[in-house]
Amino acid sequence: MQPYQNMLKPRENEVLITLMSGSTTYAEIAHDMDISVKSVQTYLLNIHEKLGVRNMASLVLWCVCNGYKVEQKCREL
Repeated sequence: MQPYQNMLKPRENEVLITLMSGSTTYAEIAHDMDISVKSVQTYLLNIHEKLGVRNMASLVLWCVCNGYKVEQKCREL
């Protein structure tokens, strides 16, 4: 487990993995995780605050720069 993953709750990590696996809208993430859009918004707000990023683009960049692994999806591309 990477050090930054200790900063996030397990469900927040799941949201990041879902995001990095190709679900890019709140609705897509909510559907893929079987949670509400409001929950996704709350998780992402918490993630943004904990990681110090301002928007989705900078969050994705942060994940790539910090080695967030989503190997299965990468192989499909």
